[in-house]
Amino acid sequence: QSLRLGLPDDIFCFGSDVQGYQECVDGRVELLYHTERSDEEKSVNAKVIIDASGIRSKIRKQIAPDSQSVPFCKAYMAVLPADKTKSIMSDPKKSMTSRELGFIVGEVDGMTLATLENGDVWWTYTYFDDDLESSMDQEELVKRVQGRFPPFIAELLGSTEDRVETVIADLPVSWKWGEGMVTLLGDSAHAQLPALGLGCSAAFADIEELCKQIDSNGLCESALRRYERWRMPQTAVLQTASRFTFGSMRNLGSQK
Repeated sequence: QSLRLGLPDDIFCFGSDVQGYQECVDGRVELLYHTERSDEEKSVNAKVIIDASGIRSKIRKQIAPDSQSVPFCKAYMAVLPADKTKSIMSDPKKSMTSRELGFIVGEVDGMTLATLENGDVWWTYTYFDDDLESSMDQEELVKRVQGRFPPFIAELLGSTEDRVETVIADLPVSWKWGEGMVTLLGDSAHAQLPALGLGCSAAFADIEELCKQIDSNGLCESALRRYERWRMPQTAVLQTASRFTFGSMRNLGSQK
């Protein structure tokens, strides 16, 4: 909702799935999409497409068909509300203090936790497994950490009923982000592993540079290509460093 402040309501179209785009003879672009209610292909004519739909972007797949996401590990994450964490986190010496960020590294797994100001606890549990299609229920997650991680961790996982299950992946470095009046931004262009925690910062830096180029050159193809050429080497360093750091964290755990 914060992103919509100050913008007209009629420019938003929720419940749609972008399928791709077509370049028009007049230099404009046709955005192709489906809605939740129908598989019938619809389109909207636009002067520019700036795709920020993330690692699964269909626009990116059309621009660079060989640029496929690379899965690395399985992850579970959740936010446990304060009413469930109060007793578990009551002793900071045995758990965590308020507004603390914590990391735990095991042999083939690890956790990141954050205690929020309102008492909620955000946690994510990742593990390396050749079978990324595998899935664990709540009881299995608790068993994996019992006896290896601090006791309060098992209590947190055991008290979490709703969680998100996903596969952590990144994109290979790409030197093509767009064509014509189409460009990519954020994870659509340079999804990186979360080891450095700079994914959002990199996306905001994309926005800053794109706005700078549009201000200097106008909303034109040249501005999009200048933005891409400026940001590509910077994000390539972050993607490479994230892979190296993520691998180092895994090796560190396996040597314990």
